[in-house]
Amino acid sequence: MNHGHRSIALRRHGRLRTAAALAGLLAFGSLAAAPSLAQPAAESEHAQALKAWQRANALVAEFPRGHMDLLRWEARQVPEPGPQGSHGASTDPLQPAEVLRASLRWRPELLSRPDMGGVERARLRSQWADHVRQVQAAWLEAVAANERHRYATDVLENARVGAELAQRMVQAGNWSEARLLREQLTETRARQAWLSSGLAQRVRLEALVRLMGDVEDSQVDALAARLPGQLPPLPDQAPTDPGAPALALDHWPPLDTLRASARRAGTATDLAAWDQAVDDAVRAAAAADAAAGDPPFVADRRLTGSERIEHAAQARAALQLAIGARRSQTREAQAALTSRYALARLAQDELLARQGAAEQDTLRRYNGMLLSTWDLLASARERLAALDEAAQARLRYWLAEADWRSLLAGGRYAGAGDASETPGGNPAADNEGGH
Repeated sequence: MNHGHRSIALRRHGRLRTAAALAGLLAFGSLAAAPSLAQPAAESEHAQALKAWQRANALVAEFPRGHMDLLRWEARQVPEPGPQGSHGASTDPLQPAEVLRASLRWRPELLSRPDMGGVERARLRSQWADHVRQVQAAWLEAVAANERHRYATDVLENARVGAELAQRMVQAGNWSEARLLREQLTETRARQAWLSSGLAQRVRLEALVRLMGDVEDSQVDALAARLPGQLPPLPDQAPTDPGAPALALDHWPPLDTLRASARRAGTATDLAAWDQAVDDAVRAAAAADAAAGDPPFVADRRLTGSERIEHAAQARAALQLAIGARRSQTREAQAALTSRYALARLAQDELLARQGAAEQDTLRRYNGMLLSTWDLLASARERLAALDEAAQARLRYWLAEADWRSLLAGGRYAGAGDASETPGGNPAADNEGGH
C-alpha cells in the first residue's frame, strides 16, 4: 500500500469512522471489477482501475495497520461459520479430583477393605497409583488439546486475513495470481491443521469422559465447557526426593514376593558354590573367545544336576534383576522430570520472551514503513507457534511428574521416551508461506 498517502492522511484527518471506510473498501472491489456509471464513456479501463486503486488506498490509509485493521473489523462485525472457540475455564472448572471421584463409582476393585492382608493391600495400592496416573494423564492431555485447538483457531484466522487481503490486492491489479495462490494455500493448510486439532480435542475429551463412566450425551458438551483453557503453570522448581529409590522399591508389590521366593529357594552356601562355578565358566569362555562359539559351560554335575540349586539361582537372579530395573526406572523418571522441567522453563522464559521481542520489533518496523503487512502476519504466526511449543513442553513436564509420583507410589512405569523430542503437529509451524 502507499505508506506516504497513509502518513499524510493520518496527520491531516485522523481516523475516519470504521463503517464508512469499510463501505468504501468493499465498494472498491466492484469498482475494480467493472467501469463505474459515473465515469465518462471515453475513459479507458486502465484509468478507471487506477482511480479505483487510488480511492482504496486513500481509505485504507486512514487505518494505522492498513488492510488488516479493516479485515479484522469486518470479521468482528459479520460473524461467519467457522472454527468454534476452545472451551475456556469457567467459575467451576473440571479438575482431576472430580474425574477421579466419578471414576471410582465404576471401579469397585480399587476400594480397600478391612479384611485385606499386607500383600493384597500392597497390590491394591499399586493399582490405585496406576489409576490415578491414568486420570491425571487423560485430564492433562484433554486440557492440552483444548489449548492447542485455540492456537490452531488463531492461526486459521491469521491465514484467512492474509488470503482475503491477497484477494483484494489481486482485484486491485497490484498482485499476481501466483502470490494469491500462495496465500490461499497457507489458508488451506491452516484449515487442515485446525480440523486435525479439533479431532484431537474431541478424542482427548472422550478419553477423559470414558474414565467417568456412563456420561449422557447431553452432558459431554457441558463437561467440555468446564475444561480449563490452558495447562497449570510450571512450579518454581521440579520436585526431588532423596529417598525416591527406596520409596519406589518399598511400595512395589512384586518385591516382597520375589524376596520370599529367593529366601525359600536355597542357602547362601549353595549359591556361593554356584557363583564360583559360573565365574569359572565365564573366564574359560572369555579365554576361548566364546563370543563366536559356544556359551559358557558349567562342568560341575553336582550343581547343574541339582534342581534345588538351579531354582535358587533363578529366584535370586529374578530378584536382583527386578531390583536393578526398579532402581533404574526411578533414576530415569527423575532425570526425565528434571529435563522436562528445564525444557518447559526454557520454552516459557526464553523462547516466548524472545519471540515476543521479535514480534514487537516487527511491529515497530512495520509502523516505520520498513516492513509489509505480510511480515506482520508471518510474525504473528511465529508467535502462535512459540505459544503452542511452550504449551506442549508444559504438557510433557506434567506428564513426567505424574509418572514420577506414580512410580514412587508403587505404580508401573512405561518409560520416559526421548527427552530431546520436539512437539509434533504444530498448528502454526506448517503454515509459513514465503512472500
